Amino acid sequence: MVQNINFLTFEIDLHNRDENIYKFAIISNIALFCIITFFGIMNMIQFNNSTLAIIELSFSSIILFSLLYFKKYRNIEFFLLTTTILLFIISLAFYLNSAKVLFSSLWLFFFPFVVFMLNGIKIGLYSSIIYALIIIIDSYLGIGNFTDLGGFLNISLGLVLFTYLAYLFEKEKERSFKTIKDQQKQLSTSLEKNKTLLADNQEFVTTTIHQLRTPLSIIMLNADLLKMQTKDTNSIECINSINASISVLNNHYEDLSYLIGDKSLDYPVANILLDKFLKNRITFHSTIANINTKPIYISTKDEEYQYTISHIELERLIDNNISNALRYGAKNKPIEILLYKKDNITTLEFKTYGDAIKESKKIFQKCYRENTVEKGTGIGLFIVKEICDKYNILYDISYENNQNIFTYIFSTTN
Repeated sequence: MVQNINFLTFEIDLHNRDENIYKFAIISNIALFCIITFFGIMNMIQFNNSTLAIIELSFSSIILFSLLYFKKYRNIEFFLLTTTILLFIISLAFYLNSAKVLFSSLWLFFFPFVVFMLNGIKIGLYSSIIYALIIIIDSYLGIGNFTDLGGFLNISLGLVLFTYLAYLFEKEKERSFKTIKDQQKQLSTSLEKNKTLLADNQEFVTTTIHQLRTPLSIIMLNADLLKMQTKDTNSIECINSINASISVLNNHYEDLSYLIGDKSLDYPVANILLDKFLKNRITFHSTIANINTKPIYISTKDEEYQYTISHIELERLIDNNISNALRYGAKNKPIEILLYKKDNITTLEFKTYGDAIKESKKIFQKCYRENTVEKGTGIGLFIVKEICDKYNILYDISYENNQNIFTYIFSTTN
């Protein structure tokens, strides 16, 4: 069933043959209506042939009725049938009653082309054969009267050849549309299969990631218990090393968990004290910082730094900056974290000694890693960027005094 018909839009849709058919039928009807109405008026006014004018204007009325009926009821089968019959009658009437000049001969070839377009190969072929036979017989009977043998052969052979070409064109078009439909079907099947595989894969990853939380928590808890129960220096260093590795795993786990749940979970926001929250995250990373001989120093004034944000997203922002600083910062060099206010605007800076970042514009892109020697997922700063964009937190990268400086400005309204 045809929907949303626009009589003024005739674009060809390569993927929808039915839509092309009704559009072509509309064009044909409008063209016939204009031509026949014009000749009807001319015959009525200028040539004083009222009989022919009435016949032509009657056909115009039928065409107009067909267009309006189709527009109202969307019955494409009836519309195509009436269009074919009208074209058949008008084409024959025009030729049989014309002076058999060149224009009327060219008009002959319009019907075979259109009937194939409207009705497909089978009906189009039968209609064209009947149409061609009538024309050929009429032309043969007119030899010596309105044409000679050469004219008869020209019309007959031309009509047969054009009908055959129209048949070949329609056949190739049918084959092309069938190929497109088959490809669409295969593509649709592939898309459905890929959607299913993607959903299964996401479910598997989600389940696996969530199942990692329990063993990680157990390992961290038992490592802390062992550390409390032993006084052996070597054992404590081993436990610290284990805790450092667990901290790295935990950060990756939290990143993956956030990425998977970011589009489906609504993280509740709260007024968070930034300085207190920041100190807790530094304490969490202190073990791995000491193992890597990259101590973390925080500089903050005794002020209240409140910001409305989800604690999970704030944790990701801080942890990923600290994690990057620990991974890429120069060894035996401190990591400086500054939290300060200026003109009631809160700024958080992470300063790390090392080579300047070359592609500062790309560093926040997903899966981008400037240093391919150091292992990493390349999603940490991408997550930071997503969080900053969500909460209108301005971010920037600069390089001063041999330090890469990641700056985050927390707006007063968010």
